[in-house]
Amino acid sequence: LPDALPAGAGGFSVLGVVQLSGGTAPYENRQAFESDVSRHQVPPGSEVYRKYAGESGGAWPGPLGDVYAWSIDSAEPKPEWHARFQGGATPAITRRHKSFFTVEMPSGADGLGAARVA
Repeated sequence: LPDALPAGAGGFSVLGVVQLSGGTAPYENRQAFESDVSRHQVPPGSEVYRKYAGESGGAWPGPLGDVYAWSIDSAEPKPEWHARFQGGATPAITRRHKSFFTVEMPSGADGLGAARVA
């Protein structure tokens, strides 16, 4: 998926909306990352672990740079407004970080008149 798509471009589906709370901070070291496995569900030795943290015992941070702890405030499946974007009439999106995007709602489309982070 490109870093940005204009409204109506299609090529993606909204699976749900995640609201993050507070700031994020990178894990200070591999031990801190591994001790938080119950929250992030990325066990040492897994393919995802190697992608973000590198090999166990290797240099920190991993090959993609800093690894962040995200605090999730809420998560919900496809929201009600999603039905209005079926059939290719998708909202504009801009990548915020990796798989997180700002979804730019048309003014007043969701009753808030503001962008949502998804």
